[in-house]
Amino acid sequence: MIFISLNKEELDPAHDYADELFAEQLIWGTRRDVTEDQQDYVNLRRPETRVSIFFRTNPREDFVYAGEMEYEEHNSFKDPSSGRPQMQYIWRLKNRIPDPLLQELTFGVVKTGKKPHSATKKHSRVPSSFDELKKAYSYVLGKAERTVVPEHQNYLVKLTKFLADRGVRAEMEKDFVDVSFSAGGQDFIGEIKVTRNLTLAQAFRAALGQLLDYGDLLQTPPEMIMFLDQTLDQRRLKLASMLKIAVVVGEGEKFVLLNPDGVDPQLKTAFTD
Repeated sequence: MIFISLNKEELDPAHDYADELFAEQLIWGTRRDVTEDQQDYVNLRRPETRVSIFFRTNPREDFVYAGEMEYEEHNSFKDPSSGRPQMQYIWRLKNRIPDPLLQELTFGVVKTGKKPHSATKKHSRVPSSFDELKKAYSYVLGKAERTVVPEHQNYLVKLTKFLADRGVRAEMEKDFVDVSFSAGGQDFIGEIKVTRNLTLAQAFRAALGQLLDYGDLLQTPPEMIMFLDQTLDQRRLKLASMLKIAVVVGEGEKFVLLNPDGVDPQLKTAFTD
């Protein structure tokens, strides 16, 4: 049985695990100093293990039983702030959580107000439910790309093939960085943002913030790349170039470097312009 308090503000900072609950899925962060070969966590992945999940919003409240879960996947990583090993598990909930209960568990309030109307902008739309809204918000923060946004995964697959065809061996989604590779002795990191439930401006801001944050945490500052699925406007492209961030847009099976003059010249060997 797994018991999770979703609002961790009142908990000890040592327990600030990155848990994300959706209507049919839980992204669960284990405690720190955990590795995948520890027996308790090996047992969690066995098909015959029955795993029940209990949620509450705040530590003062009673837990709500949400049924059993099925294991989907897991990955190991290092906690960015301490460097200690940790794991992330992806679970599928056998019983879908209704939207009002999901919102109550997330915010402690019952869903109210008008339903969102349809979006009119190309390539993006307003989320039609709280679950979709939560997924979009999680995607902006870089928490749940692999599991809840299929367009992100499709982009990643095409980009991997594109780079491999040009002799670039990239690592994907390592330590929560979408793309990392070396070219000409220079290290690069990249963040992918697709506009399924985002505007282009939102995608730009999210990718920009994550790149600057990740780049600052690494001992050797890498060159940074923003991968988008729409062509960026000139004002934001100029800002990215000022910050020496390359902007690449995916167009079908091709990936085009939009600002070759403002970034590391090594990228010209990998991307067309």
